[in-house]
Amino acid sequence: MLEEQIKQNDNESVEWTILESRENAINEMNDKNFYVSIIIPNDLSQKIPTLLSPIPQNPEVEVLINEGLNKPAVLIGEQVANGSSQS
Repeated sequence: MLEEQIKQNDNESVEWTILESRENAINEMNDKNFYVSIIIPNDLSQKIPTLLSPIPQNPEVEVLINEGLNKPAVLIGEQVANGSSQS
């Protein structure tokens, strides 16, 4: 469901790329292809409903910032990541 929403996002200022693994994202960042990677674990959607249960599980999203690229682009990437993690 989240993947479908990302694909439907018509915001032309951000190009979303969906990869199959965290390792692929890190490789792309090491190759300086991405400014920011947002790692969404497979079990995120299972953990969110537990927040209302007696034994909540902490759903975590990992944001990786490529500090090795130009600073203005990294700042924009951080803003995009912060906005998407709050949606």
